[in-house]
Amino acid sequence: MRKLAPYQIFFPIGVLCSALAIGVWLVQNLGWFDAPAMLIHSKLIIGGFLWSFIVGFLMTAIPKMTGTAGARRGEVAVAILLIAIQIVFSWFVDGRPFYLGQTLVVLFVMVFAGRRVLKRTRALPVFFSHMVLAMVLIGRGSGAFSR
Repeated sequence: MRKLAPYQIFFPIGVLCSALAIGVWLVQNLGWFDAPAMLIHSKLIIGGFLWSFIVGFLMTAIPKMTGTAGARRGEVAVAILLIAIQIVFSWFVDGRPFYLGQTLVVLFVMVFAGRRVLKRTRALPVFFSHMVLAMVLIGRGSGAFSR
């Protein structure tokens, strides 16, 4: 059996999250959850759908672009756990646990990328500086770097 690339694991998780986000609107009047459907929907799209695709892409592309080892099973497992935390906390009215999960995902991606950048065997693409800026801005928006 061949080893799956991270995107092959995370992209289907993202598709599942998009289906959940749509399904929330279909069952919102059944009383299955306390949070408004709009709140759950937006968190599932951001925390599940978008982050699954971001993490899957970066965990596949960064090792290839830096000439370093691919994602290890433990790293993939941690990333899946962090995405699962995002999905679970999407259903809570209190957004603080969800935003803590956002912060943990940002930090995980920064550590994952940083470890490979330090061990790179290839020149970094020019846009890597943009990725650092994006992670800092995402972290700022999720509360990772704010008071």
